[in-house]
Amino acid sequence: MKYYKQTLPSEILSTLLTVFSFKPKADKMKLKVISEGYERIKPPYLIVINHPSAEDHMIASAVMAPQRLNFVVNAEDFSQKSFLMKMMGAIPRRMFTVDVEAVMRMRTVFKSGGVVALFPEGKTSPDGRRGYISRNVIKLIKVMRVPVVAMNISGTYTDKPLAARNSRGGRAEVRLTNLFSADDVDYMDDEAMYGQLLKALDYDECEFQRARKIEIKGNAAPYVNVLYQCPECGKEYTVIANKNELKCKNCSASWSLGRYGVLMGERKKTVDSIPDWYAYERAFTAEQIEKSVYELKGTCTLKIMRAIDKGYKDAGKGHFEHDSENFVYTGSMEGRSVRLSFANADRPTLNMKYGESVEFSSPGISYKFILDNPAAAAKVNLVIEETFRKTFEK
Repeated sequence: MKYYKQTLPSEILSTLLTVFSFKPKADKMKLKVISEGYERIKPPYLIVINHPSAEDHMIASAVMAPQRLNFVVNAEDFSQKSFLMKMMGAIPRRMFTVDVEAVMRMRTVFKSGGVVALFPEGKTSPDGRRGYISRNVIKLIKVMRVPVVAMNISGTYTDKPLAARNSRGGRAEVRLTNLFSADDVDYMDDEAMYGQLLKALDYDECEFQRARKIEIKGNAAPYVNVLYQCPECGKEYTVIANKNELKCKNCSASWSLGRYGVLMGERKKTVDSIPDWYAYERAFTAEQIEKSVYELKGTCTLKIMRAIDKGYKDAGKGHFEHDSENFVYTGSMEGRSVRLSFANADRPTLNMKYGESVEFSSPGISYKFILDNPAAAAKVNLVIEETFRKTFEK
């Protein structure tokens, strides 16, 4: 990717996208912008944004226009639209591993007087709440030595959660804050900065929807890829969706998704929101890890990506085994037999496609495993997160 010269976004293309795509989206969602002591500052600066939904870049671009933003994007997303991404000055990054080239590209943007837009969570939210944010973000800010603006978006998860194909309706709000000045970056304590970053990007989309009584138009299908375990009987991979209902095939317990995002169930061990259900799965997974009783096996298809602009290529098929320590793939890769092992504790979370695949990256190469059981991707991700939490955060 070194031949791809990093530039600022195309002025013409940015204007066209803003006028015909980003602004209409913001208007449709009746976007409300709240400035919490925010004042526009001159570039270069970094803007950090929370990440409830895949629509967040549209809202962020509409809010900051006419200022053009160089977004840091997932390497696979970049590869799928590389020409457009290059025109928009996107900065590709292999997620949840060291990516020196991405850092150098950010520095180039700042030296050119641009604005880098970064989603510190690294991926969209599974449950409408803030995901893991690495302390390395503070190290990055310290190295770049530019002011930092925080943008907190609410409402996009309600409109288009997880892998939903269509918008479901809703409203959006954005809160803007001048998070750190250049002097703050130079002199503030790292832990104090980290605490302020977490606070500025904290969110709860389901509570936002409930408090504002935002009605949704859509079904419960997108949530099956994350809510894979029945809270009533505890059986995993038995939850199915039918219109606005989630139902367990094993015990027949069911929950209806209300118009304000509330889950309504009839059994004793009920949950009343998507975050509550996901928290139940997380607690169950943490207990499995603590007792060393977790094990998952299955078949999968392997794809690999070396050159980011070339994207993923089919590489082979095989079996995977995942336990409390490692994710292990045994099978073929580019015509030869291999055994690939990835330690759970080596990464805080996974880049993934809900209901499809998980990805492990290292400098220079990324491995994508498309699982035979689509819902298992969410389970593998939770195991990674809880192993990391157990290892480093206690």
